[in-house]
Amino acid sequence: MKSKQVGKKFETLLKNSTPNNILYLRLRDLPMGYNYGANPADSVLFNGRLLVFCECKTTENKLFALNRISEGQFKRLVEMCVHKNVIGGWLINFRKTSSNYFLPLQTYLTYKYNSTKKSLNERDLDAIAIKVYSHTIRVKAIRMDIARMFSDLEIYYASIFEEDKNESGLNFEKV
Repeated sequence: MKSKQVGKKFETLLKNSTPNNILYLRLRDLPMGYNYGANPADSVLFNGRLLVFCECKTTENKLFALNRISEGQFKRLVEMCVHKNVIGGWLINFRKTSSNYFLPLQTYLTYKYNSTKKSLNERDLDAIAIKVYSHTIRVKAIRMDIARMFSDLEIYYASIFEEDKNESGLNFEKV
């Protein structure tokens, strides 16, 4: 139960960190027993140019285990990200260091199929993911720089949008 509470706190941090010029929508978890399938992510963010499906993951360890990304969740994100200007990924929080990274779906795919590692440490994420900077606004109150994350995402994906985008979205068949 405690880990769910920590995860919900991280989702609330994302909500509270999102500036007013970026749309934030929390996708509510469906009750067990519904056959509609689960949501593709915890939240959807939109800055007027990019629609980002963001799944929040937090860990107290020095490593983020890749098996925490379920196959069903991965598939639902892929379904969303075939559309133009739609990005999906995981916002990963390392609680011990208060570090946050956005791991885009395309990067995750490339890493998963080209590496034998079963987990990622912060050094790995520094190399392959987008660092999401944060700052303390008062004692025990932190804000992530979501506007900067969007700017970094736009830069990061500029070449993919030009090279890998077809009319409908990202081309996942190359990976």
